[in-house]
Amino acid sequence: MNYASQIEPDAPRQYSPSFAPRPDKVMFEPGDTVRVRQFEDAPRMVVKEASKVPHETEAGRTRLIGILCFWYLPGGVYEEKLFNTKDLVILDKARKD
Repeated sequence: MNYASQIEPDAPRQYSPSFAPRPDKVMFEPGDTVRVRQFEDAPRMVVKEASKVPHETEAGRTRLIGILCFWYLPGGVYEEKLFNTKDLVILDKARKD
């Protein structure tokens, strides 16, 4: 007896995590205000750019490396770092004029 014959036709389907619905993609744009997801007291940062490199196998395509953000420390010191998109939460979208 195979597995397919053991499943009741009216039973609710169970999906593996790989087939679960995915959340909407969040697109980061220069000027967006963000913070690090894991820390509530993280400084507010501004997105400088989405860093990309050319894709090795497909001409004309790029691969996202990360989101380059900057912020200022209390002494007015400029800081800049590259973050993974999953680590950031958008606080305010940049205005498009």
